[in-house]
Amino acid sequence: MPYQALAPTPSSYQRERDFSTRIPGVMAVMLAARSELDVTHMQGRLLTYEFSSGHLVYPASSQALHNTLLLADEVDSITLRLTPGEHTQHLLWKLDSPPTGKGNYEPLLPLKHAMTTMIFLPAGAVF
Repeated sequence: MPYQALAPTPSSYQRERDFSTRIPGVMAVMLAARSELDVTHMQGRLLTYEFSSGHLVYPASSQALHNTLLLADEVDSITLRLTPGEHTQHLLWKLDSPPTGKGNYEPLLPLKHAMTTMIFLPAGAVF
């Protein structure tokens, strides 16, 4: 390699300051991207679920965060069979009628393993 007698030119103060402020910014972006990947991989979901009666608006899917089950007027209870994913801790379900849109979310606990549960519905078409 050839020998160079001249010393490298020193960096300017502005260039060093710009470089030192960019490193924390890049690290913050990398940390945010990493945490986003963590959140998406640890999302709770149902691996399988099926109902004894009714019609799902969308086909059952492990990626679904929301699904609607349409029931006939004469149905007084439904049986829910489900298998939760690894990071699923609870399931919220809501009963409401299309005309009013009123209803409360109810937790279904415990949700640790495959289970079958019966959900009793209020009497009448509009509740």
